[in-house]
Amino acid sequence: MKPAAPVTTIINTHNHPDHVGSTDFFREKFPAVRVIAQENTKKWVEANKSYKPEVVPNATYKARLTVGKGADRVELYYFGVAHTDGDTFVVVPAAHAMFLGDIMAWNMAPLIDPPTGGSVIALPDALEKAAATVKGVDTVIEGHGYVNTWQGYLLFTRFNRALLNAARAAYQRGDPPGAAVAELERTAEFGPLLGAQLLPGLEYGNTPKARAHMNVNVAYQQLSGEMVTTNFGAPLPATDKHKASDPPATAPTPRPSPPLTQR
Repeated sequence: MKPAAPVTTIINTHNHPDHVGSTDFFREKFPAVRVIAQENTKKWVEANKSYKPEVVPNATYKARLTVGKGADRVELYYFGVAHTDGDTFVVVPAAHAMFLGDIMAWNMAPLIDPPTGGSVIALPDALEKAAATVKGVDTVIEGHGYVNTWQGYLLFTRFNRALLNAARAAYQRGDPPGAAVAELERTAEFGPLLGAQLLPGLEYGNTPKARAHMNVNVAYQQLSGEMVTTNFGAPLPATDKHKASDPPATAPTPRPSPPLTQR
């Protein structure tokens, strides 16, 4: 049997442990491997003392980098703050595919991680810059369990811009966060991104509607200059700057019990 080819390159889309956590394993097996990340991602990995030194990227880029050539060419893009402040869009032209890490995950509004620079306010700009720049993509691979299309990506982009616009308008009117989600529900094409049911295989991401509520809550805190406490689903408390959210809107939705025949 022909031995497996060595791993020569690893691309870290961002700094979170479920995306970089096995880097040390590969570097032990293949000491010459090149580990590439956007420069802000390296900063966060270095700052996280729970990571082994071998997890730290040994190559970085700022805005764009080409890796390989011909059919093996991979294009790396940084379009600004999104899920974190170091997210990489990975495009494989020969496969007409784009990998998005956790910028797009669960086929719903993404988790935003303000402690590593993430922002609901900045996210739509990054998504729109990618849509205007990247060409020839048919398949979009999300960070957690879902494969989408380019048209699905464009819908996701429109949705996140609309979410920010609705959140800002509701915040400025003095309305509670739920008013912004109600506004989004008036647009029929956003229906798949606002479902109230857990997605099969993606239940740990909560429902799409709950995720939209979470990001509106985050937007309220970022618009008011507060420290973000709501990105994992905690309700938004009332302050002198805004009303509170409805706690059930972001509460974890229990998984349905399996049929008796499967117990």
